Formats: sequence, C-alpha cells, structure tokens
Amino acid sequence: MKEPIIGIDLGTTNSAVAIIQDGIPFIIPVDDAPTMPSVVGIDAQGELLVGQPALNQVVAAPESTVMSIKRQMGKNTTVLLGNRAFAPEEVSALILGRLKQAAEAHLGTPVKKAVITVPAFFGLRCGRFGESDDASLRPRRRDLRCLRGGRGRRRGRGEGEPWGYGARRR
Repeated sequence: MKEPIIGIDLGTTNSAVAIIQDGIPFIIPVDDAPTMPSVVGIDAQGELLVGQPALNQVVAAPESTVMSIKRQMGKNTTVLLGNRAFAPEEVSALILGRLKQAAEAHLGTPVKKAVITVPAFFGLRCGRFGESDDASLRPRRRDLRCLRGGRGRRRGRGEGEPWGYGARRR
C-alpha cells in the first residue's frame, strides 16, 4: 500500500477526515461519527479532551472548554484551559492530531501527509500547524497542501478545477 494521504476539513464547528480508497472518497469515522466537534477542553483531572468528550462537558464546564478556535487562528492571543495557556494554533493542532489518530487507527498505518482545507479568508499560514511542540500532525512543508474552503469542497465533489481568485464565471 502506498503511503496514505488523508484529507482534513478543519471546521469551525465540526471537522472531518477522509481518504481516497480505490478512487472513491471515504469519510473516516471519529468516535463512530462521520464528523467530530471542533472542541477542546480539559477535565477536572487536567486531562485534555478533544471532540465529542469536550463538547459533552461544555455545559457543565464552559470555562474549561474552547469552541470555534479557528476564528482566532493567526491572532496574537491565547486561551486558558485549566491553568494552561494555549495559542489558537496549538488548540487546532490538538483537533488535527485527534483526526490523524482516528485515520491511523482506521488505516492501521502511520499517516505523515495530509491535505487540510482552510477557510477562504485564511492567510495560508499553513506551516503554523507544525510549529507547536504539542502538534500531533507535524507536517513537513512540502507534504502539506492547503486548499481554501470553496476549492477543497469543489475538489472533494469531483468538480474539476475550481475557480481561482479573480476568475470570471461564464
């Protein structure tokens, strides 16, 4: 089997991971669901929670849970989870790491390459996902491709080349 390349949609509310198998896109389930909440939290014992477990605690412990962190990416800010401060990129890296972990468990092989969709307004600071010591994905720059939101969705649907910025539709 060739080295797998996964596709990740890092969403504001939910995220997903997929792979092309035999020419057909396949959504890899995370905790038995096709999408995973883009939520990170910390429990009373100080353990990090990612995805559904973090979402489950948001009502009881909103001060220990972060949602919609993607909107803070690229800003010089931190969020507190318990007594630990995280940059938005570090929180996103935890989400990416959980998606990668689910893909590796499904595929039974390590994943070292990914295509990550980002919002159309995102400044293509894709390398920042690999800067944090806590980042689980650790992409090398040449292994990472960022597709802005609409482009990634169109390619995922097999609609051929997406419209570039400034392109006119006929």
